[in-house]
Amino acid sequence: MATYEAISDLTAASALDGTETFEAVQSSASVKATTDQIATYVANNGTAQTVIVGAVISKYDTGWVSNSDWTNAELTVTHNLGHNLAELIVKFFLSTDDTDANSFETLADTLDLGTATVWENGITVYQTDTNTLKIQTADDGAYTQINDDGSRNVIDADSYYYRVVVYYIGV
Repeated sequence: MATYEAISDLTAASALDGTETFEAVQSSASVKATTDQIATYVANNGTAQTVIVGAVISKYDTGWVSNSDWTNAELTVTHNLGHNLAELIVKFFLSTDDTDANSFETLADTLDLGTATVWENGITVYQTDTNTLKIQTADDGAYTQINDDGSRNVIDADSYYYRVVVYYIGV
C-alpha cells in the first residue's frame, strides 16, 4: 500500500495506477501536488476513486465570531482567495458557545406556527468582489434550529457565534 503524508508529496504516478491502495492525508490549508494528472486508485474498501493530482486547495476560516442580532443582519467575510462565488464552497456554522462541540449547520426554512405568524429564516451568500462575501440573514433571523427532541428554536435575537469557512479547489 502506498501512503503519502500530504497531497503535495504525490510524485510517483505508479502508486496511482489502480493496482495499489492509496491513502492521502492533507494537513495544510493550501497545497499543490508536483504533477498535473487525474488518476484512479483503489480505496481501502475496494472501490475505484478519482484523485486530481495538481489540485490547489485553499481555505479561509473566520473562527468563531459573536453575534446577538440575527434579524436582517449583514455579515461581511473577507477571504482574500481571489475567486468568484461560483468557484467557492461556503460553509456557515452556528454555535452556542464558540466551540465546535456545540456547533451546528442548518438550512433555510419557513416556520409556520399554525397561527397568523410565519417565520422566514435563512441566509443568502452574495459576492461583493472576488475577495469578499456578504452573508445576509432574513427578516426573522438566521435559522430555525431543530433541537435533539425535534422542537424548534428560532435564532433571531439570541446570542450565538457564527463561523464561515470558505474553500477554493482549483486545478
